[in-house]
Amino acid sequence: MSLRILAGKWRGRALTMSAGKAVRPTASRVRESMFNLLTHHRILERLDHPGLTGARIADICAGCGALGFEALSRGAAHVTFVDQSRASLELVRKNAAMLEASDIHTVQCHAAQLPRVVEPFDTILMDPPYGKNLGIPILQSLLQQGWLAPHTLLLLETGSREPLNLPEPFNLVDSRTYGAATLHVIVTAHNI
Repeated sequence: MSLRILAGKWRGRALTMSAGKAVRPTASRVRESMFNLLTHHRILERLDHPGLTGARIADICAGCGALGFEALSRGAAHVTFVDQSRASLELVRKNAAMLEASDIHTVQCHAAQLPRVVEPFDTILMDPPYGKNLGIPILQSLLQQGWLAPHTLLLLETGSREPLNLPEPFNLVDSRTYGAATLHVIVTAHNI
């Protein structure tokens, strides 16, 4: 089974993904919307955010790495892929080798129990399993472990029926629903 990169230097290249049902990749339509938001959303200019060009990105609940590789294809400088599944991270490394992507790092852990990092990220892409209400615990772990800077841009995909009550310092900028998925655009406050 494969999934294709939508745009950028690797446009049309197929990524190897898991044949099992344990991983649900982000639908192409949602991925396209996510990356359009990262390129054209009004919040980027207001925050003086780099968008994708030269950005440090974290792909949380990475699966085969589709979101992170899409970001690298479109100009991101570095992606850290996080997943609790060893098999998923093996797929990420396999896809990285196939694409000759060198600016990656993998972290095996539960997304709500992240390790401490030295340098925060410009953008966080999150696609946790639906129906488990993991969005808030992941956001709290990102905050507690130093993954966020003031005005970090976060894109969180949830099931369309999952509630999302954001605590401080997270601000919901936009939400868009695509069938069973809702894509939330979130920004951290300037004083974190």
